[in-house]
Amino acid sequence: MAYVADPISDIKHDIREALVNQKGNSCPLAVRLAWHSSGTYAKDDNSGGSNGATMRFAPESDEGANAGLDAKRDTLLAVKRAHPEVRRHLETRRSRRNRDCGVNLTSLPLSLLR
Repeated sequence: MAYVADPISDIKHDIREALVNQKGNSCPLAVRLAWHSSGTYAKDDNSGGSNGATMRFAPESDEGANAGLDAKRDTLLAVKRAHPEVRRHLETRRSRRNRDCGVNLTSLPLSLLR
């Protein structure tokens, strides 16, 4: 039986390597990035938040509270570019889950992969 690579395991490995490596541990910065990204959600017009990944662009990326987060976004962008197949894989998994559980999961955040 031939080995079939699991793209999710591969990207998890690369994300771990990007967060914790010989240069140090940037997990606190990653948590801050996730917190600030989620905190941009506006209930009134359903904009912002992690799902839109809008923190990558001005004006959100230029906000003073988001200073320094561009370095972590750039690191994770390199991981995203190294795994173009993951987005298709996740969309396929979401479609299956939607059919299996009857819950709309298409709105779950994929900010690391957008």
